[in-house]
Amino acid sequence: MSDPLIATAGQGLQPLYPQMAARLDSVESLRELSAAMRMIVEEVVRLYPADKVRQAAKLVASEHMALLKDMAADANMEMARIVSKKQVLFLLAATKGCPPCAPAPMAARPPAPVPAPPPLPAPSSDAAVAEDSTPSFEVDGQTIDVFFPDFLGKYVAWQLSPFHVTQTRNPSRLPCFLAPDFADRLAAVIRMIVGPHLLEYRVMKVRLVETFNIADQGLPVMVEIVQRPNDNPIHHTWDIFWQPPANGAKPAPNDRRGKLLDSAWARLNAAGFGELTERDIDVIRSLIRLPVARAVEELSAARDCLVKIRDGRMRPAYIRERIEKMVLGSDTPRYMAELILLKLVAEDPLFFNDEWAKWFSTGFRDRPDAIPLFNRWYEDVRAAVG
Repeated sequence: MSDPLIATAGQGLQPLYPQMAARLDSVESLRELSAAMRMIVEEVVRLYPADKVRQAAKLVASEHMALLKDMAADANMEMARIVSKKQVLFLLAATKGCPPCAPAPMAARPPAPVPAPPPLPAPSSDAAVAEDSTPSFEVDGQTIDVFFPDFLGKYVAWQLSPFHVTQTRNPSRLPCFLAPDFADRLAAVIRMIVGPHLLEYRVMKVRLVETFNIADQGLPVMVEIVQRPNDNPIHHTWDIFWQPPANGAKPAPNDRRGKLLDSAWARLNAAGFGELTERDIDVIRSLIRLPVARAVEELSAARDCLVKIRDGRMRPAYIRERIEKMVLGSDTPRYMAELILLKLVAEDPLFFNDEWAKWFSTGFRDRPDAIPLFNRWYEDVRAAVG
């Protein structure tokens, strides 16, 4: 933080440099360093999409790739970390004077208690949305190596619970993130593969394994830890694990994380929800930060709009405007709006007509990447509901 370059960074990014540096410190191999660096560069460009920042990002990415080739062996990790931090500082300096497009980088909006949402006019009995922002599931295990993987799997599955849809005319075509069975499969994969691996990272050993007391702290404290928006070792290691290989490359013989990711992905693909892609990996990576309480709030408001539209008390255009505001809002957590939109479309026949289909295909023409998941799934979901 003492480097003079940090003083030239955009004001919104100055406080984040310690977190970025901590992310680089948490990795233990050159491959993981590359993945962490790529996520940092993508985050900075997303927050400051000016041409000057994009050009600096390309230069940093190119120089970092050359650095890793020169280093070649993990024995050079310390020097690689030092150079990588200098590259981050250079990128942050490029943001000076550039307007940010999001006020709250690398952090989910703090959840606030909200009332339970009103039901749809013809709701299914098992399509209820989570009503509370505090998980109530039970966690097995008296030791951290059993407790933490079980907790993490159940927590991520709980994060998906507001978006569950079970009543469609053709459930086999339901987008996987809306299916309760997929959440259960993801929880099992996390418990068996992901959670145990995260505990092997140095930062997790120092800041969780050696300090967490299950008997005294238990589920409430673990939830508090995983929901901390800043400098979170669980988030750091989770992000590293779910980093897809560059250009679909196979993991090297000594790449344990890469092999575990392949194994996790194979188990998820075997769940029968269609072939998953790298875009789906990015969604899974975002789930740990997804604010359930805010998702419930948005769903409640959208459902209220649907009721008023049916009663003739509201124009259909109003909910379109609300959807656009939610999707394009700079403070909307990544993928939350799309998951909400997918749920509404999958369970409500109001959206299945030519007028709505045309609007969905043109409403975000200026932002083609605003709803990539929705664009991919809409026609299938529309056909499934009939």
